[in-house]
Amino acid sequence: MRNAQTGLVVVFAGALLCAAPPAFGQSEASVAYQFTRLTVPGESVNFPVGVAADYAHAVSSNVRLVGVIDWGRAHVAGQVETFAVDTRMTQLTMGGGVRVVSSRGPYAQAVAGVARTSLRVIVDGVSAAEPASTDFMFAPSAGVAIPVATRVRVVGEVGFRFIWPHASSDLYFNESVHDVHALVGARIRLD
Repeated sequence: MRNAQTGLVVVFAGALLCAAPPAFGQSEASVAYQFTRLTVPGESVNFPVGVAADYAHAVSSNVRLVGVIDWGRAHVAGQVETFAVDTRMTQLTMGGGVRVVSSRGPYAQAVAGVARTSLRVIVDGVSAAEPASTDFMFAPSAGVAIPVATRVRVVGEVGFRFIWPHASSDLYFNESVHDVHALVGARIRLD
């Protein structure tokens, strides 16, 4: 199941990236710093280190097909009784979807794909657990792209990601999982 989900997203994202842009369209690419807060029932984790990138093809003057990828990392170290505990968590998401843009800067987008979340727990220098889960996700978001040069815009975006863990997940146990993410970066028109 995991390979099928990942394969589907790779094929969809590849089709978006390799498709010829329409004659009237403007292709664009973005890269940004991203902060994510992942929440499961009773617990939340901040991913203060993150990066997001996307590529979009115009299919009309206001609609873009978009492929996105983002990555975030959290690291917590501390002492539990007499044990030194080091916890590292990462999340990689990939997907494709649609972005609707306004000529004035605001936009909204919806992306579906997969989220790969992994956790590594090290106790006194020895790896104690390394569960991971690759799951379907859906992420609606909204933002604004403010022009700063002819081909460059500063981008700010806030989104909410729903993650549906599969039944045999090593990381999530029939839990509802979601995250809120915010990003700031640059978008460049490529044509």
